[in-house]
Amino acid sequence: MFDAPTGNRAGVLLTLFPLFGCNILMTPDTLYALCWALALLYAWRALESAERGVSRWLMAGLCAGAELLSKYTMILFFPGLGILWLLRPEKRRSLLLGGLLAGMVGLACFLPVVIWNVRNGWASFTFQLGHGFSATSRNIATRLAEYVGGLIGLATPALGGLAFWSAARAVRAGDRQRRFLTAFFWAQVLFFLVSAMRTRVGPNWSMLAFFSVLLLVAADWRLCARKWRVAALALLLAAWMALCAVGTYRVPPDALHLRIGGKPVDMARMEEFRGGAGVADAVRRQLKSRLYSSAPHLQMTQWRQSSWAGGA
Repeated sequence: MFDAPTGNRAGVLLTLFPLFGCNILMTPDTLYALCWALALLYAWRALESAERGVSRWLMAGLCAGAELLSKYTMILFFPGLGILWLLRPEKRRSLLLGGLLAGMVGLACFLPVVIWNVRNGWASFTFQLGHGFSATSRNIATRLAEYVGGLIGLATPALGGLAFWSAARAVRAGDRQRRFLTAFFWAQVLFFLVSAMRTRVGPNWSMLAFFSVLLLVAADWRLCARKWRVAALALLLAAWMALCAVGTYRVPPDALHLRIGGKPVDMARMEEFRGGAGVADAVRRQLKSRLYSSAPHLQMTQWRQSSWAGGA
């Protein structure tokens, strides 16, 4: 999209980015990152070349549909196309037709999930909507501050600040590369900002927003003050050293169970990675609980027979 030095910088930033290092481990985000990257690649190539435009939109839709089978937030690829439609008026016809084609292919891939939900009281859709939009007692200002602050903090303050600066600058910039990348950043950030008005949102939920914005930061790198660049790299390296220290502590089969001030410092959620049987039992219990709380009319026999629960 730019040049070789920009590509090299983007590769370094993506590799050092803490969220990619600690979140893409053994989660749906592994496939999410791959499909998001490929969908953006094919959409970019479809817009920039008059040849093979249809096949590239088909591939973008296939990538989006494949990821929707793993993580529903891949749907934000399409609002990203919508924001791009606003930012690039000269490409509106291509974006409209290409987006519709990609959407139909994605829906075809996603159809098995829709059918399962129809047969099971919309269980997973109900859970995810409740997960992202259920009201909480915390005030809206606190939730929004936590969300935005968390985004900047988890990216490290220097790089997080540069990311938002580049994304805001790209909206006004006239070049097609920056407008393309910022559209997919804002699609993720704004969606979860709306969600944060209703419930508490984890900053890692919009992790893939940083995939496109770090390419922007790499393109704008020389425009940033030197002190910001040095601070960004220093904080990234410090974050990775901290992750390595935590990872080293978690490697032994029997944790040391360290305590600080009487409180354990073990990360309870990491226990999920110690054995598949425990994870499967936890999933079954959670699914049973969710099905009865969100769809009381479902019987236990239906839950036992569902392919999703059986697969778990």
